[in-house]
Amino acid sequence: MFKIPDGYEKFCEPTPFCEANDPEIKKLAEEITKNKNTPEEASKAIFEWVRDKVRWDILPTVGAKKLLKRKPIAGICTDKVNLFIALCRAIGIPARYLFIYCDLKTILKELPKRVGHAAAEVFINGEWIISDPTFGENEETLFHPNKFGEPSWESAREIIRLRSLSRFIVFIDNFIVTTRMLATSRKFKEALNKFRDKK
Repeated sequence: MFKIPDGYEKFCEPTPFCEANDPEIKKLAEEITKNKNTPEEASKAIFEWVRDKVRWDILPTVGAKKLLKRKPIAGICTDKVNLFIALCRAIGIPARYLFIYCDLKTILKELPKRVGHAAAEVFINGEWIISDPTFGENEETLFHPNKFGEPSWESAREIIRLRSLSRFIVFIDNFIVTTRMLATSRKFKEALNKFRDKK
């Protein structure tokens, strides 16, 4: 476990949907980072694990602990970020949420670019570093794979930074996903299913 920088302890605490004190999450964080000696190396290893081991899919948000119980492990950006932040916090790396209205870097032209999106930031070496583990090797024909320290969006119109994910945000997120009210959600789901059918 790393020493938490003074004044950043609240960004290492467990919060709703980000169960950083859960024994399974702590154990997984330690396994992923066992040979990493710095917070930067450790957060990058966690980033790559979440990006590539947790499949992106349009599913209701359940939180880090329940996400790990899904078979296969899959979730939307919000849950991938929940898990990333929980794993970082579990080993003493401060992390927080970013909620963004942005133009994503998409590959398929038929995918909507302008969307609401969740990402994260980790506090390393005195600065907050963007960490968006949403799109990885499982989505390479839909999105450009995300890189540690780089945004997954071309431009952002609004960015909100939060320590904790509110139940209200999750309720709205899940309402949109489960009712498929938004055309954006439908288009993403259709493109995803089409892509997965070809594999």
